Amino acid sequence: MPKKVKTPKEQLDHILTLEGSELAMEFMNASQISYVSPSAGFFAIAEQNTNEILIFGAERGTVRKVLLTDDFLLYAFNAVQSADLGFKASNGKVKCHIGDGLGKISANSYFEAAMKALILANTEFNHRLKK
Repeated sequence: MPKKVKTPKEQLDHILTLEGSELAMEFMNASQISYVSPSAGFFAIAEQNTNEILIFGAERGTVRKVLLTDDFLLYAFNAVQSADLGFKASNGKVKCHIGDGLGKISANSYFEAAMKALILANTEFNHRLKK
């Protein structure tokens, strides 16, 4: 993550000390290039022109190719469980009670209900923060 600097001299001193992946990340921040970084020195960018994902610093983390129906959906379901949202299945539908006055989401599966509940909860949470 970028280091907070206060003066032009500190800014210059900071830039002069940068190297390797820290330099690359600082360049991407300054250039407003979107990237994903789970830890310092390990990041990925999506190159739209070539339809590729470029991963830098892979020795610091694990790169896995996964299926949507595996890790991604389980991530959403685990996030809903961590949020302590309640599920109830009846008549072929799954309902997820969100709380905080947001009501319930009705869907065809637990995964669908989980993702929709998270979208609604996160959207409303961000909306409330902006007020």
